[in-house]
Amino acid sequence: MLLFKALWADECGLILSSELVLVGTMGVLGATVGLNMAATSVNEEFKDFAFAIRSLDQSYSVQGFSSARASTAGSHFQQQDVATSLEELVSVAAEQEAKQVSDEADEEEFESEPEA
Repeated sequence: MLLFKALWADECGLILSSELVLVGTMGVLGATVGLNMAATSVNEEFKDFAFAIRSLDQSYSVQGFSSARASTAGSHFQQQDVATSLEELVSVAAEQEAKQVSDEADEEEFESEPEA
């Protein structure tokens, strides 16, 4: 029992509540920034992947066949020029990025307005 009382009264190595709040705040802010950067890097990788997929040429042509009793029609697809489609993809990505920046600015403006 004396050991328990001695440990209860001992203040060596005591963590104060203000230290806990500071350490907790730093941990939450670090995790938030880390997750934000992870999300941004994943979005950039998806954008790079979209550019890579779009630059593949998917055009094809299949000849039709005919015989004495049956025939089949041929088929073809000509893909849009890669440079044109990449310009279109870049413009769409730029529009989305501008919209995201605009939304963030609106959120900051809303948060900075004083409440009535």
